Amino acid sequence: MALTSVRLTRAGWLAVANAIVTVPLFLFSFMLALDDSHGARAVQTILTLISTLLFIYVMLTLLDYLSSSHQSHDVHMLVKLLLWMNIAVTVLSMLGLLSQPLREAGGLFAIILVVPYGVTQAVFGYRLLRLPGLMGTRFKLFGVLNIITGVCFALVVPIPVGLLTSVAADVILGKVLLEAAEKQPS
Repeated sequence: MALTSVRLTRAGWLAVANAIVTVPLFLFSFMLALDDSHGARAVQTILTLISTLLFIYVMLTLLDYLSSSHQSHDVHMLVKLLLWMNIAVTVLSMLGLLSQPLREAGGLFAIILVVPYGVTQAVFGYRLLRLPGLMGTRFKLFGVLNIITGVCFALVVPIPVGLLTSVAADVILGKVLLEAAEKQPS
């Protein structure tokens, strides 16, 4: 898919949409502690699926942007790992709607995966900070927010803080992509 200003604009707005979806998703995780009904889990799974689909589109667009505009491939493997981990958790969440054992296995897998996911995200943020030509841009803030988010996820206890910094990172990424769209030919 060609990297056009339309695609960058769409990805920018979808990054902001993902930030918006993350807030109720975060709240639903607390609500499930009180109401573990099939309906509540279904809503959480739908929000997770929407967030994952948005994340996939936005991150693939980011990779294309970094490759074409900055000739940088330093973060490709990290982004692919983040994508696959997101997909795995989403699929397990969907399977968890089918039965209690699948839900428990999926929950355990998600708990186990949160530490490597956090480490991967922190390294991704660090690598963004090292990309040539991006210092002094919003990418620097995006990189720092990814490091903070990753550390919070890797340490497990401050995950709520990590979710808040993740929302901020999505908004910043949206702004970065919208600014890139203004400079990109249609």
